[in-house]
Amino acid sequence: MDLSPAPGASTAAEVAAAASVDPSLAPDASTAAEVAAAASVDPSLAPDASSSAKAEDERFALLMSIGEECIQTDELRLLLQNKEKAFPICYDGFEPSGRMHIAQGIVKTINVNKMIRAGCKVKIWIADWFAQLNNKMGGDLEKIQTVGRYMIEIWKAAGMNLDGVEFLWSSEEINKRADEYWTLVMDIARRNKVKRITRCCTIMGRADNEELTAAQIFYPCMQCADIFFLKADICQLGMDQRKVNMLAREYCDDIKRKHKPIILSHHMLPGFKEGQEKMSKSDPSSAIFMEDDEAQPVRDHFNNSKEAKNLLNTVKSKQLRRNIFRINRRNSSLGATCPATLSGGGLNISSNKFAFKRSVSTGQINMKIESSL
Repeated sequence: MDLSPAPGASTAAEVAAAASVDPSLAPDASTAAEVAAAASVDPSLAPDASSSAKAEDERFALLMSIGEECIQTDELRLLLQNKEKAFPICYDGFEPSGRMHIAQGIVKTINVNKMIRAGCKVKIWIADWFAQLNNKMGGDLEKIQTVGRYMIEIWKAAGMNLDGVEFLWSSEEINKRADEYWTLVMDIARRNKVKRITRCCTIMGRADNEELTAAQIFYPCMQCADIFFLKADICQLGMDQRKVNMLAREYCDDIKRKHKPIILSHHMLPGFKEGQEKMSKSDPSSAIFMEDDEAQPVRDHFNNSKEAKNLLNTVKSKQLRRNIFRINRRNSSLGATCPATLSGGGLNISSNKFAFKRSVSTGQINMKIESSL
């Protein structure tokens, strides 16, 4: 039953013209009469203009719950109101660069599932070429791609809704549309000074005053191009990627592009060392990793899946696994509904499947992962 409001005059003329060519396209008068009759008996059955606004508000609130920062909130509302963008494209990406800690495993799973529930299509860019440029895994592309497949298996085990996710390997997609991609990269590079580009190099985990290779200087231009190459409406990355996302918005100003990518940046999960803004794979004592003893559902997945187990063994054999500084951990009950919150008492992460709490004063860690993940 179509509960949409009656069309305007011009629309009615178009409908009539279409119906003269194909009678099956004519509106169903009996259906309209049924709607009117039902509404006269029970007004609640009449089309509710406020219901779509309510749904839009719910989608907006869900997306805003992901981000520490949104640039710009008014643009996000307009995007959700745009009927031509029924499924906005959300872009996220990662370098396959070693073992996965809970910030990348659990928090990303929570955020991706929220984006899908908000009606978005999520494209996750597996930046294997970028990891090679950044000299991860010694620049060995085969090792990098093995790690990429291993990370997908972890998200599968952690409960990411993969039906709403499209994983895209940068090496494959760039080769498919090389003329489009490299033209875009070169245009971004041409319009920016080296100083502006090197300010973005913190996105690679490099200090902005660090000596960089020529490949690493080129990296931000490529990541900026990814946003347009993937036709992203929303960039959902961490606060550590903010500089290159802002570069993309500045590029829109340069080329007079009206619709800029919306930046939805999530908070970085701090490491365990004082003053450490985020967990680090290169410093195992700063993080909890997804295959640690507490993450039993993930361990079960790797034990029960032959493909996943082979990937993990390959990762270990390539000496990607490091010794982990063991911190006292205890189970706790589920906490707040926010994926990650900071307070005077410490750090809390939780969802309906996962809870994590660290006390600032004692360093005590409480953690629980439900077996139904």
